Amino acid sequence: MKKILSLVASIALSIGTASPASAMERAEEDKNNPRVVSLGGCTGFLYSPRIVLTAAHCLSHNGVEYPMRAMRPGLRTTWNVNESNSAKVIKRFAHSDYVDRVGNTAAHLNDFGVLVLEKPLANVSTAKLITEEEAVSLSNARSEVYFTGYGYQSLEDREASKVDPRYVLPTTAQFPLIPIDEIQPRVERHKAFIKTLETYPDNVLAVSQAQGGPQTCDGDSGSGYYLRDGDDFTYVGVAAWPLGGTNCYGAESGMPDGSDATVGVFPVYLGLETIAEAETYLGSISPKWSVNQKSLSAFSSYATGLTSRQKAQVKAAVEANPAADKFICTGIRYYSQPMSVNIMVRKRAKAACEYAKQLNPNLSTWYQNKPTQARSYAGKVLLTIKSPNY
Repeated sequence: MKKILSLVASIALSIGTASPASAMERAEEDKNNPRVVSLGGCTGFLYSPRIVLTAAHCLSHNGVEYPMRAMRPGLRTTWNVNESNSAKVIKRFAHSDYVDRVGNTAAHLNDFGVLVLEKPLANVSTAKLITEEEAVSLSNARSEVYFTGYGYQSLEDREASKVDPRYVLPTTAQFPLIPIDEIQPRVERHKAFIKTLETYPDNVLAVSQAQGGPQTCDGDSGSGYYLRDGDDFTYVGVAAWPLGGTNCYGAESGMPDGSDATVGVFPVYLGLETIAEAETYLGSISPKWSVNQKSLSAFSSYATGLTSRQKAQVKAAVEANPAADKFICTGIRYYSQPMSVNIMVRKRAKAACEYAKQLNPNLSTWYQNKPTQARSYAGKVLLTIKSPNY
């Protein structure tokens, strides 16, 4: 497993002329992470091509659901959010027991939300979800989990963002989970020191964040904690409010003894009903498959290999359908031509599908031949690209 020891970027979006800033001092940017998405002030985890997991308090501001878009995974933040680099949020689901405030105090209880997107954002499989048994076992073993986000990473960073426009890539760190029996005693110690902290979720997992190392900050709201083995992701839960962090909030926010910060993790197994709501909604508004078709330019005489132009057309079709699952190549014979022509057009179809598979090994390809009465299609190859509507 490749370990990228880094963390978290700014969400101050800009198209200004300022030079790109690093997400965190001495951190490696994680631009190839296929799951982290910027939500324009929060961060989300791409659970499946059209579903993003995040925090419930990211779904609205003061009760108002403003327009929201999710940027494609791993992109640098920008004001120029458009159809080519993002997808529109069309539905939001908050945990049924979510509580934002108790009186005038922020509570963020059951702070878990799910977003449904207008179109697939990336060609990813549905991530695995950790079970309670697995989470407890990993916590008690102090196992490390990944964390990726777009948040600020220092007090200076927060202040600078007010005057200096920046655009940043996400970064990633690993943090050790805290044994279950140690979580609430740590929270109580923080509550005794932080006089304004009246409530804190008591159903969370938690991680320990060392002072002077990577720590969560503004803009990390909605970021996910997860396990990763190559392209295999298991989602653990969403970040809760950090306690005792000094990187972002200043030395006075730390504990007197300099002990590590404590950050809750709302576990995904307590949010399965919310995810199910989103999946049910998505299933109700979308056909199972979306289908796009494209015919390649004409072949010369008896040629069966692809020209550079035809390869470019196949490549364009693959890139235009990043969530495609099935790629069907049909060689077309004019109906009155002899059956022997089937062999030639089938070879052409095979060449097209083999090249598509080379470009995207995850595609399920199928080649075939069919007759037509339309002379304009005779001898060509028709590409049919099917994408699942998750």
